[in-house]
Amino acid sequence: MHKQLRRRVTVVAATVAALVVPATSVARRTTRADLVGSMRPKIAERGIASEAELDEVDLAVRAHLSDPNPLVMQMLFVVWGRKPAA
Repeated sequence: MHKQLRRRVTVVAATVAALVVPATSVARRTTRADLVGSMRPKIAERGIASEAELDEVDLAVRAHLSDPNPLVMQMLFVVWGRKPAA
């Protein structure tokens, strides 16, 4: 992202990376499971996994994530810059 921004602006003001560890009560904890759930039709259509397999894995993942002991981490990157006055 930093390199893409550098191509578009002259000055990159800053790049910040943050590690987020959502609590078990936060919906972001299941973001990846929700993403796979939204891709279920394509996954089944392409024969990657059957609906039954997807159901089984989804239940297992959500049960695992409902336990507060597993650590779920998400990386967030923020990059900003500015174009010089023309």
